Amino acid sequence: MNLTPMRGKVRIIQLEITYQCNLLCKHCNRHCNLSFLPYLKDADMTEEQIDRFIEQIKKNQVHLDQLRVLGGEPLLHPLIVSFLFKLHRELMTGGFLDTMVIVTNGIIPRYERLADFTNDSVVKPLLESGRIAFQVAPEGKEKGFRGVCIAPVDMNMKWKECCVPRVCGSLLNSYGYWPNGNCAAIARLFYLPHYARREFPTVFEECWPTLENDLCRFCVRANAVLLRNKSELVTRSYREAVERWKQGFPGEFKRF
Repeated sequence: MNLTPMRGKVRIIQLEITYQCNLLCKHCNRHCNLSFLPYLKDADMTEEQIDRFIEQIKKNQVHLDQLRVLGGEPLLHPLIVSFLFKLHRELMTGGFLDTMVIVTNGIIPRYERLADFTNDSVVKPLLESGRIAFQVAPEGKEKGFRGVCIAPVDMNMKWKECCVPRVCGSLLNSYGYWPNGNCAAIARLFYLPHYARREFPTVFEECWPTLENDLCRFCVRANAVLLRNKSELVTRSYREAVERWKQGFPGEFKRF
């Protein structure tokens, strides 16, 4: 895997609307399986937060190549249909967004759950052309998840910022903008609330200039050798971070 960081303007946003999940993979890279973590509970994005995101896109005249709606399992969010209609109407129709992808594990029948949206006469042509699409995880994919909780710093191995935050896009959840989904999960677990941004991160490196030193040392993707490690090892930093939250770690995260 190419570990060279990519920098510049943010063109992809991952919209993590919920951490509810009907699978709870053992090695979830969003840590949804650690359901006792307080910041994963009641963390569904609200209508007001979606509106704030849309307002920021319009205010900054941002043009997004792609918006990825995910979770958790996004189809579990009670307002997902309303969110999709609003994102389509305000961003796609308005010329601020090229494509929208709904990422799901495939357990919930998506066309049934989103029937009002997928059967809409305006939305249908976009589904047919691929501008709106579903990305469904292959059955059994979760069995290949490993190494999420292996930190290079614990293994006395080198690390550096990789291309993932830029290729996969910056992330917005109910707590704000983060460099990427993996980065957000690490920052929350290790209680680094300053990494969340309240305004749209127009230029990546201006928002997160010290990413390598702060987060990459805890990320398996920051070391090519560890990335190939498919073990179930949980290294010291992760064990200690989980234990702090179990003991009632007082940290809180401000809402977006």
